[in-house]
Amino acid sequence: MPARRLKLLMSYGLPFYFRKPRTAMEKLRRYSFRCRFQTSGLVRPLVYLFATLSYPVSELTRSTRCFRRVRLSHPTAGLRTWWRIYWMAVSGNIPSVEYAAYDFEDAAKRSLSAEYVYWTDFPAVQMLNRWRGADNLQVQDKGIFAGICAQLGVPYVRSIAEFRRGRQERIELPADETDLWVKALNLSGSRGAEHWIAGPEGYLAHDGRLMTREQLQAYLQTMDCLVQRRLRNHPQIDDLTNGRLASLRIVTALHRDGRSRLLGNTLLLARRGVTSTGGVSCGVAWSDGTIFSVIDHPEAKSEAARLSPLGRTVPFWAEALELVQHAHRVGFPKFVTLGWDVALTPDGPVLLEANSGWGALALQQVFGPLGLTPLSEVVEEELAARRS
Repeated sequence: MPARRLKLLMSYGLPFYFRKPRTAMEKLRRYSFRCRFQTSGLVRPLVYLFATLSYPVSELTRSTRCFRRVRLSHPTAGLRTWWRIYWMAVSGNIPSVEYAAYDFEDAAKRSLSAEYVYWTDFPAVQMLNRWRGADNLQVQDKGIFAGICAQLGVPYVRSIAEFRRGRQERIELPADETDLWVKALNLSGSRGAEHWIAGPEGYLAHDGRLMTREQLQAYLQTMDCLVQRRLRNHPQIDDLTNGRLASLRIVTALHRDGRSRLLGNTLLLARRGVTSTGGVSCGVAWSDGTIFSVIDHPEAKSEAARLSPLGRTVPFWAEALELVQHAHRVGFPKFVTLGWDVALTPDGPVLLEANSGWGALALQQVFGPLGLTPLSEVVEEELAARRS
C-alpha cells in the first residue's frame, strides 16, 4: 500500500465503533472507513489492524495541536480539555481538528457532536449516491453538466467554446472584445480557473500574461476546459466582492419520492484571488434572503471589517431556491445530496455547477449540525432501503 494511504489510515479513524451508533450521522460515519478503504482478502484485516493500532497513537499529536488552538480562545482550558479532544476522536471518530472549528469547548455545542457531519464522513455521503445509482460524471464533468441543464431548460452558464483532449468541440472564441472565463472540465474548487480580459492588444490574464486571440486559442487547446463569457454580479451585492463573481452555495437533499429538502447555504464573497474560494462566507436566512451571519476567512478579516454584508438581502433569493430544487428533482434524481453553486446576475440566478462533495464546515458553523436538518431523515431512508 502506498505511503500516502498508510498516512491517511493513521488519521482517518478507527474501523469500528465502541458503541452502537445513536444518530443517523453516526450510522453514516460507521460506513465511512470501509468506503475509503475498500479492500478484500488478506489485505482487509491487515488494513483494519494497522488503523486500529496507529490511529490512537497518531491522534495524540493531533489532539495536542488542537488543544493549543483551543487555548487561544479559551485560555483556562486544561488537561481535561485535552483528554476530551482525544477521547472524542478515539471513541467517536470525531476529527480533533474540528473540535476547535465547532467550538466544542462549549458544553451545549459539544452535546450535539454526534449530529455533525465531519470531513471524514464524506466517503459515506458519496456512498449514498452510489447506492441510488448516481453517475458522478454528470456533475464532475462541467461539459456533461451543462448538457443536462440545457435539456432541462434551466438557466445555466452557457459556454462559447469547449476544449477536450486538445480538440475543440464548439465554436471558436468570439471575435468581439469579450472578457472570458476559463473553467477546467474535471477539477474542483478554483483549480484551473482563469480570467482573461479583452483589450486592443489581445487578452490579458489575471496573472499578467498577454496573448493574442490566436495564441490564446492555441493555449486552450492544450487544456480540458470550458470557455465562457464573464458574468457580472447583481448590483445589490457587487460592492461586497473584489470585482470577481460571488457564488451562492445551496445544499439540497432528495427523498426517494422526489421531495426536495434544503439543508444549508452560504454566500461566498470573493475578497482576494480569481474566485470566491478563500473569501468570506455568509449565512442567508431561508425565510427572506437576508444575510444574518458572516464567517471571516483568516486572510479576509480586515476586508470583512471594512465592508460588512450583514443585513443585506440576496437578490432573486426565492428564484434561486426554486431553481436548485427543480434541477435536483428533474435532472439529477439519483443524487441523494448535491451542493449547487449559483451566480446572482442582474438578469436572475444561473447555475454555475453542482458538487456531490459539497463540504460541511461553513454550513454547520452558520446553521448548526446537519443531523438536525432533513438530512437525517434522508439518510435513515437510504439506510432502510439498503437493508431491505
